[in-house]
Amino acid sequence: MEYSHKLELFAYCRESVDLKTGIEIQKESIQRYCDAYEITIQKWFIDNDASAYKYRPNFEKMWNSLDGCDGVIVKDLSRFGRSDADMLAKFNEMKDSGKRLILIKENIDSSTPETEFFLKILALFADREATTIRERLTAGRAYAKIHGTKSGKPMHRPAKKINWEKFDEMRGKGISVINIAKMMGISQSKLYHDIKIRPKQ
Repeated sequence: MEYSHKLELFAYCRESVDLKTGIEIQKESIQRYCDAYEITIQKWFIDNDASAYKYRPNFEKMWNSLDGCDGVIVKDLSRFGRSDADMLAKFNEMKDSGKRLILIKENIDSSTPETEFFLKILALFADREATTIRERLTAGRAYAKIHGTKSGKPMHRPAKKINWEKFDEMRGKGISVINIAKMMGISQSKLYHDIKIRPKQ
């Protein structure tokens, strides 16, 4: 692949855990590519011990200063995007602003015609990803309506009242609060909460 003019790119590396060797491997791969195609690395941005799904401080710094370069080069797709939808949005944003995105492992350069096909495939995955998330949310809400939420609080259904007379009877027999919750068909967290706010007799 040849470039019409000498590109000046930001280089980005990321590791989910604190793994300096992983960062060095990424840097070496990027440097070899840039040397081969006479690309200048204007600045390195590195997030070590940073999950793709958490805040990446140096990625944000890079993303907010793209005006100062021709684009970004990354070793592979997984180091750059959070998800298919996020990746697609970033691809389109860079394309609209005339910036290059080079993914070495996937042999992707956002300035080439082949990338249009890649974007269409990515869009399909992003749509599938969004559909899956919606289905999971719908299923989660349906489950919560029947069984209550993780915290033990009901969702769109009346709170189950505790039969304190029965509770006192079982406690008097030495049955633990945990087992009483199971026998009453309520969550432990709800029972403990209601015990704390139970009116004194």
